[in-house]
Amino acid sequence: AFPKRILDIMNVEKLTREN
Repeated sequence: AFPKRILDIMNVEKLTREN
């Protein structure tokens, strides 16, 4: 399991890539 911060960063990267 990854720390919540890492998951949040990954989610942000995905959103930025989509946009």
